[in-house]
Amino acid sequence: MIFDSFLTPLNTMKYPRVLQETIEHLKTINFEELEVGRYEIEGKDIFFMLSEYDSYDKSERIIEAHREYVDIQFLVKGEEKIGYGVYSPKNILKTDYNETKDLLVYEKLESESELILIPGVFAVFFTEEPHRPCCTNIEKVKVRKIVVKIRKSLLVD
Repeated sequence: MIFDSFLTPLNTMKYPRVLQETIEHLKTINFEELEVGRYEIEGKDIFFMLSEYDSYDKSERIIEAHREYVDIQFLVKGEEKIGYGVYSPKNILKTDYNETKDLLVYEKLESESELILIPGVFAVFFTEEPHRPCCTNIEKVKVRKIVVKIRKSLLVD
């Protein structure tokens, strides 16, 4: 997992090239002007979804992970808490892997930490890294969020 700021100078990033290039590309998009929906950057290899919602109580959110796509998550508006953990054989799966949705759902994590997502920062969740997005931090707020999906095979430099 990576938690960083869009203000971090490109020359100090030590991320895989496709992550750096995608982050730099995202800085050129005016997300305020876009409609809610799905947008392709490089076909099915790199794309993003823009959504709007009211943040949820933590108990209402699933703990998820993916096998084929890495997530870059950031906010245009609002704030949210994201629970996250590391892969562990002690994590308890709730459902089998859904290949169509590239989704693993967990019942429980061995250890769950939290981060606060606000505009200007981003979180990267690599494959198999469980996370619980969209949670209310202090009070329910309207959120405008981008989730970028990058096919994991592109991370090989």
